[in-house]
Amino acid sequence: MILVRNATAKQPCPCGCGQRLDAFEGEAEIRGQRLSFAVQMRDHGEDGRVAWLAVLTGPWLAGDGTDGAWVTLRARVHEGSLQTRTVDPESSPFREVLGPRPLHAISSGDVLARPGARDYFAEMALTLCREPEIYAFLVGRAE
Repeated sequence: MILVRNATAKQPCPCGCGQRLDAFEGEAEIRGQRLSFAVQMRDHGEDGRVAWLAVLTGPWLAGDGTDGAWVTLRARVHEGSLQTRTVDPESSPFREVLGPRPLHAISSGDVLARPGARDYFAEMALTLCREPEIYAFLVGRAE
């Protein structure tokens, strides 16, 4: 469930195409944990409508010297079905925003290697994609 949601703002597309995309941040609760998230909604190129989601977690590796970690998820609707997947940090549109912070960037391999993490982040992606603005964007409807 989304607990806190900041207003949607227009941001320059990180790919440098010149478009302005809708983005917002907030906090959500999943399985009793409160996590921060960021969303960018992009519609260009062969990808079509994609919601990029960054989820900030607590420490991923004990003693890694970071303030926590972040995972990037990519969501889209394909042939009527919502598809989500974990994305490696180097492919994330959030790398320039989150990369300079003292956060550990979690790879898709890191997520798959940790028992239960894949299902946890898939559940988080579904929780975020139920947010009315994100859902309307993904299915191509104005909210």
